[in-house]
Amino acid sequence: MLGIGLALFRAVYVDDGPGNTDERAAGAVCDQVVRFLWATIRVVITLGVVVAVGAWLSGPGRWAGRVREMWESVIAAVREGTGVTSTGSVGRWVHRCRRALRWGAVLVAAVVLVLWSYPTGWVVFWIAVVAVRRWAS
Repeated sequence: MLGIGLALFRAVYVDDGPGNTDERAAGAVCDQVVRFLWATIRVVITLGVVVAVGAWLSGPGRWAGRVREMWESVIAAVREGTGVTSTGSVGRWVHRCRRALRWGAVLVAAVVLVLWSYPTGWVVFWIAVVAVRRWAS
């Protein structure tokens, strides 16, 4: 809704200004004023998509289960390819504490996102990719 409102505002501001106003200058001023709002809209949309995909993947759906099974088979293939058959006591500890470690990864990703000065859609995407990779490990 905010994006639609900003687009309408720009059209009204640039096209319906006083007769002696330079449209390019009015457009440049408008673009500078709402630049950070547009960036915020893109970040919120990206974050919403990431959360929706994460919720879908963690759900009980048939396709989500297939994606999780594929991910587990890829991890198993990498383990076989590298010759890692046992992770020892560290692996047992990680398995016992996996719930806390997963939530810790989500918390760290959220803190990084909040503290990032100017997050873009790509920043949100890569933070999510790293967090999901840590979540699935």
